[in-house]
Amino acid sequence: MRILVADDDEDIRVLWQKWYEESDCEVIVASDGKEAVKKAKDMKPSVCILDLKMPRMDGIEALRRIKKDSPETEVLLVTAQDKRNSSSFLRSSSPVNSLERNL
Repeated sequence: MRILVADDDEDIRVLWQKWYEESDCEVIVASDGKEAVKKAKDMKPSVCILDLKMPRMDGIEALRRIKKDSPETEVLLVTAQDKRNSSSFLRSSSPVNSLERNL
């Protein structure tokens, strides 16, 4: 399985990458939403894991563009932001379902 991980925090990218590589997945990394959209278009991952808040392009806009180009790609939005801020942002910005879990 090919997975794209986009997060502006390098430590988080490395964490996701190591975890999925241990499961024999091919992992592609991006440091912002714009880079994620380009890599998703070029590499056609099965799954994208996108940070909600990133520079140059946020996870919501990256999700829209990735799904427009490749509707079959599954996308998971993640954030370490305060639950109240991210929940209201998601409700106002996106037609996505949300599942909240504290880690």
